[in-house]
Amino acid sequence: MVYRGVSPVLRETMMASTVIVATLVSCLIFTKSVAPYSYLDVFSFGLILLVGNIVYSLRFSYACVSSAASIVIILAFVLPYEPMPVEAKRLAIFTIIAMGIFSLVANYRFELSERTSYLHVLKEKIRAGYYLKDNQKLSQLSITDPLTNLANRRQFDTVLPVRWNEAIDKGTYMGLMVIDIDHFKAYNDFYGHPQGDICLQQVAKAMHDNSRDADLVVRLGGEEFVVLMVNASIEATDVAAERIRASVEALRIPNSGVSHQAYITVSVGVAVLCPTDGLTPTDLLSTADRALYEAKRQGRNVIRVANLAGSSSDDGAAGDLDRLSR
Repeated sequence: MVYRGVSPVLRETMMASTVIVATLVSCLIFTKSVAPYSYLDVFSFGLILLVGNIVYSLRFSYACVSSAASIVIILAFVLPYEPMPVEAKRLAIFTIIAMGIFSLVANYRFELSERTSYLHVLKEKIRAGYYLKDNQKLSQLSITDPLTNLANRRQFDTVLPVRWNEAIDKGTYMGLMVIDIDHFKAYNDFYGHPQGDICLQQVAKAMHDNSRDADLVVRLGGEEFVVLMVNASIEATDVAAERIRASVEALRIPNSGVSHQAYITVSVGVAVLCPTDGLTPTDLLSTADRALYEAKRQGRNVIRVANLAGSSSDDGAAGDLDRLSR
């Protein structure tokens, strides 16, 4: 009952008070007893201190107070008690004080051991927390492109099959854009690789800012990016691709490596299909990649859509390519 809904301070106080009350009651009993040699009971009073300091495991400060109060009470009853011989009084008091001291030393060592163990456990928890954070950071770094902070190829290869299977289960469409920066080699050769990295960061930010939260924007490597879309449709994917193409063009990043009037642009190949057991994620990627090739062949800074939304597994990945000039 003492441990139910009681604050630590009140709990320790109540437990310590039972030691003092037990000592007081025991002293009253032995002084009121008419049995011969009842004063010998005093030698067992040290057990009360043993219970309080060791069995109860009172906090050391409370154990000291309750032990001191109990010894004072015993002295107050034993010293004036005439039927008890002086030699017995001395031995009883010495025994009780010695038991009180020894039990307090044990209590202190137990408490010190508990505190030390708790600190070790706390330290291990903190250390484990740091390790967990470090592991999470490392895991995040392993699936993130360090230059653009977009997802990298490893994350794409992991997520694509998962999204593919989810689309099969739900019967929804998937969209994939394969995006390539036009004439990026000429840009790098003219401005240098440090400036090329800045260009990649700007283009990546434009792609990320103009994509849905549910879309996975990935840097596959070099100047090639992909955007994986779930719950896609031909119209929505086409609009999203145009938004990305226009946002990069709107950056107005000069590309004097091509001409003084040229700016950085992107070409986009798009594929949209409903995953089935007869198709694989590779079909989606290869079809979008072929659409990108068509966009490059048709003059760059355009979107080329491979419409596979109505194809079946018998149709394979050979849907019609509808050119959308921009």
